[in-house]
Amino acid sequence: IAAMPDIAMCENIDCPNHKLCYRFMAEPDQYRQSYSDFAPAPGDAHCENFWPLSRAMARLALLRRKREKERP
Repeated sequence: IAAMPDIAMCENIDCPNHKLCYRFMAEPDQYRQSYSDFAPAPGDAHCENFWPLSRAMARLALLRRKREKERP
């Protein structure tokens, strides 16, 4: 993932779904990135801020195609 996410990223390595979540797996900006320690409620598989990687990747692809069409 090459584009800097304009989101608060997650640092919760103990989350059972951190490898499936865009907030955890996205490539952060080196200088301007916000972080949070999102956590699922007890008994939940993921937190309310969980962002499935597949949905995030589809959104990024759509944005890239839109930018390419706008270029002269």
